[in-house]
Amino acid sequence: MTHLSAEQIAQWIAGQRPAEVELHVESCGQCRGRVTGFEEVMAQFRSSVRSVPAPAPVWRARRTAAWPRLAAVAAVALLLLVPWYREREARRRAVIEQQYAQLLQQVDAGISQAVPDAMDPLVKMVLWNSNEAQK
Repeated sequence: MTHLSAEQIAQWIAGQRPAEVELHVESCGQCRGRVTGFEEVMAQFRSSVRSVPAPAPVWRARRTAAWPRLAAVAAVALLLLVPWYREREARRRAVIEQQYAQLLQQVDAGISQAVPDAMDPLVKMVLWNSNEAQK
């Protein structure tokens, strides 16, 4: 058998050891040296990783959510604006009612206006006929 490839050595390190590869590693000093070298490097790496302490947790100031503050501001604004809006609407309705009252007075004045002099004979005739009808 020829010497082990890099892929076969990687499989050996990973724990995949077919019987013929084991026999070759035992009989070939060069491949045994390469495998042993990689195992030592991996062992050093594992020990260095284990010896490094875990980083301390970073404590950040807890940010509170902004929506409760916004909700409170909106509630206060609503409490201030509702009375103002109602007062404004009441004033607007009062102005409209006053305008309607003036219009009704103008219509009433126009309807209850005395009959013009030119129509006076007609009014007398209507009143004369209504007096006879009542008798």
